[in-house]
Amino acid sequence: MKSTIKYLKAGLQLSWKHLLLIAVILAWLLLQGFVFDRSFLKNKPEDNWLTPVLLLFFLLDNYFSCSVYSALKEYLSTDNLPLYSCWREGRQFFSPVLFFKLFVGVSGIFLISVVTFTLTVVSGASLSVFSFVLLLLGIWTAAGIYLLLTTFLTPLLIILDRLAFFPAVEISFRLVRHHLSTLIILVSLLGLPWALVISVTRLYNFKGYAALSEKILTALVFSYLEIITVQSLFAFLKEQLNAGSGEERINYERDT
Repeated sequence: MKSTIKYLKAGLQLSWKHLLLIAVILAWLLLQGFVFDRSFLKNKPEDNWLTPVLLLFFLLDNYFSCSVYSALKEYLSTDNLPLYSCWREGRQFFSPVLFFKLFVGVSGIFLISVVTFTLTVVSGASLSVFSFVLLLLGIWTAAGIYLLLTTFLTPLLIILDRLAFFPAVEISFRLVRHHLSTLIILVSLLGLPWALVISVTRLYNFKGYAALSEKILTALVFSYLEIITVQSLFAFLKEQLNAGSGEERINYERDT
């Protein structure tokens, strides 16, 4: 528990430039919320407009995240938050981070497809056979989810150390495996306010100006929490990579 406090402190260290970054994230979240608002979607007469718009926003969100995270990485290293050059830096990380998101999406679809297909095939089998297959599917699903979760640090590693995709995945797997308890505590502490805000927004159904105020306030809180979360995880990664000991620091220079 004590070892995670220093990472949280690093995440909470903000400068006045962070206010500008929060404003930019806030504007982006509000734009997304407006475009994909249910009432707005219902009023669109076209049936084929949503797919290209979703794709566009997916790509823009990827670039936006790369740029913002690049700025936060620079702040962790130099105490300077580059609000202009980060948009140029974001282009360098766009492809590997996008590839990671596609990798997770395809892996998740494959995981679910295997389970669905297998259950369909054995649906008419005897109870003993079905129970055995169900046990195997449970192991398959648990192992797949675990392996995917061990890669969640990959985008941050790509940005923090300018790594290629595969070296970043390997280091993420090693770090999660070796520091699982620390990461569980850190992610739980970081995720608690996220869960609280999401729960509150689900409990109340605001209308009119109250709904607009709620959306703005929620987006503002999410912007602040995103910065804290990313900076805290960057602080953890930077310490582990700088330690340079054991299996945590592999020789990835040949792949970058």
